[in-house]
Amino acid sequence: MRRFLMMLGGGLVATSLAAGPAWATTTTTTTKAATRHVVQWRDVAGVFRTKAAADKRMSALDAKGVTGFTVLTLPHRKAAARRFEVEQTFPTHAAAKAEAAKVRADGITVRVVAV
Repeated sequence: MRRFLMMLGGGLVATSLAAGPAWATTTTTTTKAATRHVVQWRDVAGVFRTKAAADKRMSALDAKGVTGFTVLTLPHRKAAARRFEVEQTFPTHAAAKAEAAKVRADGITVRVVAV
């Protein structure tokens, strides 16, 4: 009987400790949610085998007054050569399409790619 009462008492203590925070008075703090800017879309103005060719495309974009594009060095394997991509990133598909339309109006080929 004593063993049973000890186990029952231990079970009650364990249950009360586990459920204690739910019954205790809680204080809440409100914080502003962090804004996440996740890049999901890219405008790609070209993929090149040499940095000089990518820089030439960047010069063409600058000459047309288009800003925001960068040269990204793509990782390479032993079998494949290093490649350079001229791209601009966007959080939404609509923003990527709108910028692509402006760049295409300037006579430069751009494709919209999902990341």
